[in-house]
Amino acid sequence: MSTSLAMDAYNRGYNPGIVLGGSNIGTATIGSDELLPAGSQAAGFYAVAYTWNGEMIMASRRRRPWHRP
Repeated sequence: MSTSLAMDAYNRGYNPGIVLGGSNIGTATIGSDELLPAGSQAAGFYAVAYTWNGEMIMASRRRRPWHRP
């Protein structure tokens, strides 16, 4: 389930990869992203909380430019 939630974080908030709807991912409930620190979007950071099996799980993303070696 953690992998599914991590993938979902890339498709929520600003600049989503795919526009999604709904309030659940499987048996996890999508929570809040209201408490992101100032500057998060400019830094390419996004996080969202989920509730699953009575526990809070946080998934995040940081989009970085691709640098080839």
